[in-house]
Amino acid sequence: MAARAEATCFLQQLASSGVKWEDFLHHLEPCVDQAGFLAGGWGNCLVEATIQEHTHGNFGQAGQVIDFLSSSGHQRYMKAADKLERLTHRAMRAGGIQSVNLPRSEHPQAWGTRGQDVPQVTATRASSSSSSSSTGSSSSGERKLDAESKALCRSAPEHARIDHILEKCIHELPVEIIVKFSQRGSVMTSSKRLKSSFHSTWLVEISPLIQDGKSYDRVIVQILGSQVGDQPLSVHISCKQIVKAMDIARRAGVRVPDVLFTGSCDTYIGPLEFIVQEYISTQTVEDVVKAPAREWNRIEREVVGKLQAFGLGEDATPMQSFESLHQYLMYFRNLVPTSLISIREAIICR
Repeated sequence: MAARAEATCFLQQLASSGVKWEDFLHHLEPCVDQAGFLAGGWGNCLVEATIQEHTHGNFGQAGQVIDFLSSSGHQRYMKAADKLERLTHRAMRAGGIQSVNLPRSEHPQAWGTRGQDVPQVTATRASSSSSSSSTGSSSSGERKLDAESKALCRSAPEHARIDHILEKCIHELPVEIIVKFSQRGSVMTSSKRLKSSFHSTWLVEISPLIQDGKSYDRVIVQILGSQVGDQPLSVHISCKQIVKAMDIARRAGVRVPDVLFTGSCDTYIGPLEFIVQEYISTQTVEDVVKAPAREWNRIEREVVGKLQAFGLGEDATPMQSFESLHQYLMYFRNLVPTSLISIREAIICR
């Protein structure tokens, strides 16, 4: 319980300005840097809290800052905060934020401004016209776990965190993917890992690959982990499910990427599926640059209307299909081990 008590006290510590972090942040608008990391005073606070988890062993401090960010009405910055926390943890495990093996241009702005007052020089504010309820990834900002549970998740060993184990074991594209390109008459010229979350996602440049009369010179490669969005319960997701979801979305009028090929590769943690998709350049950036709320809502209504008119039924296989909210909740309830009685009882349709 000592670590828990210390974690809850972090926001009472003094910032560099001599004011308690909680008071310092209370009226401060968050911002993000050009790489999509939380920046400014909020970023500085989160970096300091995360570093102290490693230097002082006070697990849960970063979670307290993120919870305070959410409870202060800044849910649309949650993805940027999670991104900063994950990379700072990775840097500290590697020896510190000054020794991480990344180009300086890819460092979060908050690393370079640690200890300063509210820097906002190159940071940008997330669009205030889009609330968390009108974004395509709204669930990522709605953190359903209580503070104590989230602190436990963040202090979990590395092998229990999908993003960390993918980051650790997949340093370059597996040879199976390179061979697949070669078999289709294309050669990989460069690859860059974009992120490790529930999947390991890469931007790959290739000599033009011709398929179905189209030419592709940039593609997105995803090596799949397990996921259900950003929610507490996780299940395995397959390439077949992704391909089917894209097909249904396409029928509903959504512009989705072409799937070039799928396969499986051997990794340190066993065989993992991968999917290679068309690269689509967009004006939006997830949880940072959003579509205008009115336009988004119009598109959402049109797509949902088409989906409801389909009556998919068996046509949704291998995706999960549920006829009611009760059926959906019971599906997740059955994923919980029978020994965790209180959790199973909490997942009921009220």
